[in-house]
Amino acid sequence: MCCQNYETLKTAILALLKWSDDEIKYHLTKEGFEYLLQHKGYDPSYKKDILNIKTALNIIQKEIKNG
Repeated sequence: MCCQNYETLKTAILALLKWSDDEIKYHLTKEGFEYLLQHKGYDPSYKKDILNIKTALNIIQKEIKNG
């Protein structure tokens, strides 16, 4: 795994510790993610953290797939 992936995973883990579990679970769904992107009332750092978590999940899925 390259350094960029490591940093993304590290950032995502820190984000998971920072925000509410229920919020994260909802905003990782397709519907919740679209809602998050459309509404301006959310903290910009929260939006960035959700994007980092989604990216980290994609990295993990690829790593698992590639064995």
